[in-house]
Amino acid sequence: MAKMKVHELAKDFGLPSKEIIAILTEYATAPKGHSQVLSDEELSLAKLELSNTYKEIYDSPAALESWFIGRRLAGITQSPD
Repeated sequence: MAKMKVHELAKDFGLPSKEIIAILTEYATAPKGHSQVLSDEELSLAKLELSNTYKEIYDSPAALESWFIGRRLAGITQSPD
């Protein structure tokens, strides 16, 4: 896999870097900052966790609506694809 920084992964998913850092802190070693390069293992783990989260959102219409309302209130307009 290509090397990717925390903030690049966050941008791909339309999330703040803090979200990616929180996931990595919970399941792996905590990155030192948003510009840290992720290992292949960390990248796979973060993508898996984010994919599972988005799958849950898409599978439930109520959760999907809540997710979009929350993002609209936060001023975020990108969809989770």
